[in-house]
Amino acid sequence: MFTEFLNEVRIRNALRLLIQEDLPISEVSHLVGYKSITNFNKQFKHIKGSTPKNYKSAL
Repeated sequence: MFTEFLNEVRIRNALRLLIQEDLPISEVSHLVGYKSITNFNKQFKHIKGSTPKNYKSAL
């Protein structure tokens, strides 16, 4: 489904930004195309198995 593909692309870009840049998670969410931080967190956890905050802390 296109929506799943789009979410995977957005989360992949978010991972790159979380690793390479020192940006707040809300900014990363906005930059990769999510209008809602809640939806970003939900999709991130669904795809990566952890929240963006936990992922960033583990870097």
